[in-house]
Amino acid sequence: MKKQVNGMKLLHGSATVLALIVFGNCIAIDIVDEKKDIPKVTIHGDVAVVDMPDGSEYTVAAVPLEANSMKTFIEIPAEFKKDKFKKSLGMMSLSGQVTRDEAVRVLDGYLHEVAFDYDSVKLRKLVVSDPQYAAWCDNYMFTCLSWQFRAGTWVEYEINGKNRGGGMTGFQRNVVLIRRAVAATTTPPPPTDSPPITK
Repeated sequence: MKKQVNGMKLLHGSATVLALIVFGNCIAIDIVDEKKDIPKVTIHGDVAVVDMPDGSEYTVAAVPLEANSMKTFIEIPAEFKKDKFKKSLGMMSLSGQVTRDEAVRVLDGYLHEVAFDYDSVKLRKLVVSDPQYAAWCDNYMFTCLSWQFRAGTWVEYEINGKNRGGGMTGFQRNVVLIRRAVAATTTPPPPTDSPPITK
C-alpha cells in the first residue's frame, strides 16, 4: 500500500508508525495513509452505498438515460399509489437536499470504486438539482410489466476516463440520484484528490 511520509511515497503494510534508525537514534515518523479518507463503497445491484470517513452514508443510484417510460416527480402521482407499488415505492423517501460539495465528495468515493482508471477521470457540467423520484419501465412488452423506482437528489454530469483498451471514452452524460441515508458525525474533510471538475 502506498504511504506518504513528509512528501515522500513509501510502500508499507498497515503500520501507522515507522521507526527509523539513523546513526543509532530511533526517530518515529507518522505515516499518512493516502486511502484513509477514501469512502468505503458497497455495490448492491445498481445501487451503491457510500460510507464517508465522517460517518455519513449515502446511496448512489444510476438512472438509465434511455429507459422506457421514464418519469420524474416530487409528489407520488395517482398511478403509482396503487397497492402493487406500495411495497417498492412506499419505503422510499426523498431525504434532504444534497449540496454540490456533498455530491462532489460522494461521486469521488463512488468513482474510486467503479471507474476503470480513477486517475484518468475528468468530470464536467456538474448540475445538482432538487430531490425527486424517478420511475422507469425495466420490462416492457406492449405494456410495462415491471417498474423500477429510485429517489434522491438529481445529479447530472459528464465523465471522461480511460477504458480497458487504454483509450479515453470521451465525455458521456450520466445521471445519478444521491440520497443521504445517515448524517455526518464529524466535520467532513475537504476532498484531496477528487477528479477535476470543469464548468
